[in-house]
Amino acid sequence: GGHLAVIMGIYVARSDCAEFSGPNAIHGNVTGSHAFVMVYRAGREATYTYFAYPLSAVTAWHREEYAVTIGLNTFQVDKVCLDTSDHPRGVTVVGCVTATHVRPLPVDWLHPSAMGVFEYIPFLECKHGILSMEHRLQGQFLIDDERIILDGGWGYVEKDRGTNFPTEWLWVQANSWMEQGEPGAPVLASVSVSIAPVPLLPGVSLHGLLGVAVLSNGNRDDGTYYFATYEGGRVTHLRTASPDTVHVVLHDLTCHVLDISIRDPAAGQRSVVLHAPRQCGMEMAVRETLGAHVQVALRDDCENRTLFEAVSANAAFEAVGISSMVV
Repeated sequence: GGHLAVIMGIYVARSDCAEFSGPNAIHGNVTGSHAFVMVYRAGREATYTYFAYPLSAVTAWHREEYAVTIGLNTFQVDKVCLDTSDHPRGVTVVGCVTATHVRPLPVDWLHPSAMGVFEYIPFLECKHGILSMEHRLQGQFLIDDERIILDGGWGYVEKDRGTNFPTEWLWVQANSWMEQGEPGAPVLASVSVSIAPVPLLPGVSLHGLLGVAVLSNGNRDDGTYYFATYEGGRVTHLRTASPDTVHVVLHDLTCHVLDISIRDPAAGQRSVVLHAPRQCGMEMAVRETLGAHVQVALRDDCENRTLFEAVSANAAFEAVGISSMVV
């Protein structure tokens, strides 16, 4: 078993930026237009490899179907195959993993994507999408001599596109749980929360909230619960006891409350600094962990009832400069 994040993307630099610094630019930043594959393995010690490719290595790109081929690597929502044997990095990642029971978010005019009605605003610097809140995994990867078997594991797929990441944000995602709260609480649940400023006009921005909880256990509480700015959702509490400990409480317009306590018990040992887009390249700027401890409670305050309560020991977590978002 193991915890693995695979991130692919295409970065297009401005015309006044330097040329692509080449696939051997493996330490620090990578400048210029290029495609990339990131492989982040969280074990007792985290490992991270950034594979940079020239744009000519992108041989297939279907944006609507979310299908892309970069070098010998292919990406789809329900299948990822990696083969970096032809890359000069010298790290070989080979294997395929398929996804079954893929669960995308429901789509309608109010929710054309995870961004809701914000999806219709053409000039947002970053648009976030969730392609699968949860699915089961089958397959394995071989990273040099280490075999990562993902059979029976849980997966999640999201995407970002735009011109820049926000100046600060909090993101947490979990769908693998180690214990339940009240008897009869849902066993199957997926939670994803993003909080970040959303620039609308020069000097004008709002604190955007995108929170989603999906329950799927075959009882009356099953469904998709949105805690989002575009639906009147709000952050009523956000506190940081340390850079590795965050408590956040979200409310929707009705009676639902999502209470999340986040802690990184390894204090960064299972985290890595990932590359993120900047003006002229991909810079190492975002610390992420796949080993956060996250305690989640979804409540209905009108009925004084807990819909879901559990703890994940393998949650994904990022917090970048969130001090100004404290509530």
